[in-house]
Amino acid sequence: MQSTEQVRRPDTASHTIIHRLRVASGDVGTIGIVDGATLLEWIHTAGHAVARQWSGRRCVTAHIGNLHLDRPIRAGELVDLHASVVYTGRTSMHVLVTVYSRDPLRAKTLQTAQCPIIFVALDDDGSPMGVE
Repeated sequence: MQSTEQVRRPDTASHTIIHRLRVASGDVGTIGIVDGATLLEWIHTAGHAVARQWSGRRCVTAHIGNLHLDRPIRAGELVDLHASVVYTGRTSMHVLVTVYSRDPLRAKTLQTAQCPIIFVALDDDGSPMGVE
């Protein structure tokens, strides 16, 4: 049974967050670039943070879309993960995470990856609840 209760969005809720990090040597695989699993973990963390912030509730992942990778990320690069709520359904939030990276010795930041994720807000009993 689905709850019909609505989430009251906090006044300070934002539809966008940015996570910033520097890629450590432990973040890369044997060929010297960030592997897909590590990148997906970063993307999911940023997406979950904005969904939780937007809804003010606990959220679960309902779907992770295709991860489109434009270029590899190497150790030492600076990475920005921009997570934005792009659509809100009755109980779901569609989040787009865009990853930008750059070598700290260069000024130009390039889009590195993009991935859509759908999250569902949960009530205290673990049932989906409205976020409209």
